[in-house]
Amino acid sequence: MPLLDNSAGYQVLSAASPSGEATVSLMIWGAVLVALMLGLGLLIVLAKKKYQQSRQKPDGSEHGFDIDTVEAYYQSGKISKEEFALLRTRALGLDKKAGSKAKSSSSPPSGGDDES
Repeated sequence: MPLLDNSAGYQVLSAASPSGEATVSLMIWGAVLVALMLGLGLLIVLAKKKYQQSRQKPDGSEHGFDIDTVEAYYQSGKISKEEFALLRTRALGLDKKAGSKAKSSSSPPSGGDDES
């Protein structure tokens, strides 16, 4: 008795050997799926980049002011000398450099576990 009876004229597809047409269809839909995934990934990357650019100030400063604005506030008397000094270092980005220098000048931890 045969395992696959095709006497009625129906097309019987075996899982072990798909027909050429089914293989081509499967490959096409697989390529479409891969293309859609790549397109979606590209859209996500572009949206993230645009969002990050929209959050930045046009002049590139992250504090919302620049050195000219700080100096104008000091000249007009809107801020004190101490405030001017603090805002000037922030506007120039010097406060970050000083913080990173302090961290890098620390001594390494002392531990004798490397020596035997």
